Amino acid sequence: MQTEKGVVLSEERLHDTPGFRAIMALQSFFYGAHPYARAPIGQRSVIEKASAERTRDFYNAYYRPERAV
Repeated sequence: MQTEKGVVLSEERLHDTPGFRAIMALQSFFYGAHPYARAPIGQRSVIEKASAERTRDFYNAYYRPERAV
């Protein structure tokens, strides 16, 4: 789990560009507090605190073939 966290956090850092921040500001302006305003990768604080068990439970609950459409 720690290895994957590092990969996700590295990916998050790569996206931290002026262009991406401008897009996120527009998203926030258009969508306010709606989840559409958030970056798909999630929030850094959540990624850092996520446990392997909780991540696995989330994956098993939501990444299902019947939810693919």
